[in-house]
Amino acid sequence: MKRRIIVGAALWAAFALERPLSLSPYTAWLLGVPLVLYCASHFHAGLWRGLQDRRVGLFMLASTSAWAMFLLSTAAVFLGDYLPPALREHRLGSLAAMLTLVNLGLWLEARYQKKSPQTLSRLSGRMPTMARVVRDASEAVVPIDALKPGDVVVVRPGEPVPVDGEIVEGETLLDESLRTGVLEPVEKVRGSRVYGGAVNKRGRILVAVPDLEQALTLRRVLDVVRDSASERQASGRAVDPVARAFFAAILLAAAAAALIGAFKGPHPRSLYAAAAFFSVLCSACPWGVGLATPLAVFFGGRRAGAAGVGLRNPRLLESFQKPDALLIDKTGVLTEGRPEVAGMRTFGGCSPEEALRLMLAAESGVSHPVVSALRAYAAALGGAPLARRAFEVFPGRGVSASVGERRVLVGSLPWLAHHGIEPDPADALHLKGRTETLVGLAAEGRLLAVALLCDRLRPDIRETIDRVQAAGIEPILISGDANAAVFRAAEQSGISKVYAEALEDERASLAARLRAKGRRVAVLGEGLRDCAALSAADIGLCTAGGGALAEAVADFTLERRDLGAFLETIKLAQEIRAAIRRNFIWMFAVHALLIPLSVGSLYLGIRLGPLVLGAMAAAALAAVLVNSARLAPRPFWRFPT
Repeated sequence: MKRRIIVGAALWAAFALERPLSLSPYTAWLLGVPLVLYCASHFHAGLWRGLQDRRVGLFMLASTSAWAMFLLSTAAVFLGDYLPPALREHRLGSLAAMLTLVNLGLWLEARYQKKSPQTLSRLSGRMPTMARVVRDASEAVVPIDALKPGDVVVVRPGEPVPVDGEIVEGETLLDESLRTGVLEPVEKVRGSRVYGGAVNKRGRILVAVPDLEQALTLRRVLDVVRDSASERQASGRAVDPVARAFFAAILLAAAAAALIGAFKGPHPRSLYAAAAFFSVLCSACPWGVGLATPLAVFFGGRRAGAAGVGLRNPRLLESFQKPDALLIDKTGVLTEGRPEVAGMRTFGGCSPEEALRLMLAAESGVSHPVVSALRAYAAALGGAPLARRAFEVFPGRGVSASVGERRVLVGSLPWLAHHGIEPDPADALHLKGRTETLVGLAAEGRLLAVALLCDRLRPDIRETIDRVQAAGIEPILISGDANAAVFRAAEQSGISKVYAEALEDERASLAARLRAKGRRVAVLGEGLRDCAALSAADIGLCTAGGGALAEAVADFTLERRDLGAFLETIKLAQEIRAAIRRNFIWMFAVHALLIPLSVGSLYLGIRLGPLVLGAMAAAALAAVLVNSARLAPRPFWRFPT
């Protein structure tokens, strides 16, 4: 795109200096050939795709206008003596200006269009399709789908890890930025959990493959995200319906002008009719429309950056509508996200010290606020950590690990109950209704302990929830924590709709169900575990640094994961959308004015030279620029006091 802009700008300058450079009409025409064949080649490809799909878009408008201007210019150069006076000057300078401005708009938009099919394809490209597996004392390269539980995969330095699994031999450093967003490599040793897509930075490792359905977590997330992105791309841009209506109006106006010329125009009528038809088609040029969104996004993006908001999907802003439902988690949104262990209840003769050692051994290498709280609590009690041989993470539910000779489960009580592990009736009665977050420890099929964790609510959360509701947005709390803790947090925050003990995939299904009912849904997520929900929502917001995939899925990234930042983002998006609409009005008004001027000047014999057309274009561009600059943190006409 940069090359097209440079070539177009250079030719634009050459046509502007046509007389000082003493360019002959034939030389000017030769310079116009690369304009229409190179600088507009992507528009012609869009025209062809639009004809195949029977869809009208901005590229079809640009291609039609470019060909019309080039054909009229060709006729002016080679058949000028036979044309009306108003058509004896070529329009190659206007063509160069149009293509340069439209391509500039596309380039500006691409700078902010970080969430795109190309981004997802690049991330998908980091996921290998083949794996080097050890079989019969030798290594063989097989498709990932051919792996079986119990296979051992070899990962050499520089290679990506093909599947989730556990290191059974070797140690290394892994780049897990795709999953976590952390650029610093993470040290992995025997028994450490590794995830598909991570890049091996140092040593050769052997990875044991568990159940294949559990070993392709990131690939499944990528598939969901890719399907959602394809669905959004197929829905087209918000400006496309406007482009269709405008294109239909242009064709009708061109046909009407040609009919008037054929029956009422001066002689030779056929020549005037054809000239009128192509003159109107020249007015279909969407150079201004191509700048309407990019300029608003450019200045709005500066303001968003100052507020700690990243715009990941500028095209969403063209049709942005305020959501009426917001899915949020309890931890880190309603609460401060820094849980503390308030106590430990043990069963079956297990001591609190032993329970903590088992929990920390099972969850070593896991990054989670609960683990940090357990570590801080254990530091006060002391004791040597236990060695862990293998473990498996079940996102949103818990961890299964082999500690010594025992199989240990650490996670939520509903997840433990799913494995047939429940407290005795007397203990269950004591735990029932507790408002702390409950994390259970089980070994050999018996519940050994329950850690009670408290996470303080944000001091201003009730006021913030009131602001969200006053904006016409219904907050919906969906959390994997126990019923009592979730409902108490919801009651204290003023939230009426609550889903407790929910698994991570239930967030995406809830967003899909709400959308099916006609609701506009926003999801405030954090990282990889929220990718499916972010993709299923109308508006996805995630914390910056939550991983490359999460940021590729999200429409906005936030430096602060709180509802105040969410409200600021929604307000800013509405202001950008309003600016885009005003820009569209200005641009289409200029195009609508050019149609009667071009036809009227043709029949009246008045030449609308490049200076007149350029002045109109400059006035419209100035209006769009000033309107968009109002979004900047400090508009250029306001000076600091």
